[in-house]
Amino acid sequence: MAPNIVEMDLSHNEITKIDTAFGEAMAGSLREFWINANKIDFDANDKKSIEGIYKLKSMETLYMEHNSCWDANYQDGGPTYQRILRQVCQAASRNFGQLDALHFDFERAIEDEGYYETVYQYRDDNVKGIRKVVPEGETSKADALMEDLGMHQNK
Repeated sequence: MAPNIVEMDLSHNEITKIDTAFGEAMAGSLREFWINANKIDFDANDKKSIEGIYKLKSMETLYMEHNSCWDANYQDGGPTYQRILRQVCQAASRNFGQLDALHFDFERAIEDEGYYETVYQYRDDNVKGIRKVVPEGETSKADALMEDLGMHQNK
C-alpha cells in the first residue's frame, strides 16, 4: 500500500538523488516536496539524480534551492536550474505551479500586467504589519510605538 503523505520536508540532509522508487512510492499523494539544502546535482545532459521527480504526478510545489545544482551566482538558482526543474516538474504533474518561492501564476501576472499592478492586486490588506496600508490621517501601530519610545521618524 502506498503511503498517503501530502507534504514532505527532507531539507538539510546529505541526499544526492531522488530515485525512481521514491517517486513511484509517493506518486499519488505527495503535493509539497521540500528537499532544499542537500547535495543533489544535475545538468542538461545528466538528470539521473532527479529522475524520481518524473513520477510525482500529484506534486504542486517543489523547494530544491541550495542544492549542488543551485547556482549561487543567481538569486533564483540560475537559468539551467530553473529551466530543467520547470521542464521536469511540469512534465510530471499538470498541477505543478511553484518552484522554490516562485509561484508561476504570480510570475505570469507580473509579466503580463506589470510588477506593481500584480503585487497590489494579490496583496491581502487584512494582513497586519508591513504590508498593511494605513489610511491617510491615521497613525500606524509601528509609528505610535516609535513615538512612545521617543524615536520620532522624519517624514
